[in-house]
Parts: sequence; structure tokens; C-alpha cells
Amino acid sequence: MNSKRVNEWKDIFAFAGEKEKIEHEADVLSYLIAQEIKRGLQQQNISSKEFARMIGTSPAYVTQVFRGDKRVNMVFLAKVVQKTKLRLSIQIREKSEAEPSLDEILEIREKRSKEPCKIYDFVSNWS
Repeated sequence: MNSKRVNEWKDIFAFAGEKEKIEHEADVLSYLIAQEIKRGLQQQNISSKEFARMIGTSPAYVTQVFRGDKRVNMVFLAKVVQKTKLRLSIQIREKSEAEPSLDEILEIREKRSKEPCKIYDFVSNWS
């Protein structure tokens, strides 16, 4: 592929601005968290429908969160912790230059969907 065509593709997939990029990263973070919740529920043999009943919401909403159509919010996370045996662990630290982007983490996550995913697991190998 010639460089002109590569640049055309980059333009097509480029973010329109900083706000759009931040929205995208928020979507990816939410999706990664939702997939971890889903994985944890599967390990406990809890269906999405049963989980929805446990947290007092509709199965459709849970499905939308797990698909990435809706974002995980703090109330949702609080219900996960309160109503299941799942626990939340968050680590905030300085990012290193060699760390993968959220999109790269998502791509890795999709390939290893059965394994636990902690964002800092990905970045610890990059530091």
C-alpha cells in the first residue's frame, strides 16, 4: 500500500478531536471492566439474567453493558460488589512510554477472553 493510501486510511479513522478520543477511551475502559465482570460471573455460574435479578435491573440492560452499548457506571460497580462475591481492585499509577494503548489492550483481551484481565497486568510487562 502506498503512503498516500495509508494517510487516507489514517484520516478516515482519526478522531475528530480530543473529546471524541476521550469518549472512545471511556468506552474501551468500560468494556474492559464489563468483560471482567462477565468473566467473574461465568466462573460463579451466574447467568446474565440471574445477575440482572440480583442487582435489580433488566436483563436487557446487563446485556447492553456486557456488549459495550452502555457504559459501566459507579452504581453498577457498587451493585456488583454488594450483590456478588466479586471484588474490585483498582491501581492508578504513572504510565510508562512503552505501554500499550487501550485499543491494544482490548485487542489482547479479545484473544485471551477466558483469562482474568487487569489493565496493570498488561502494563507491568511494558514498564
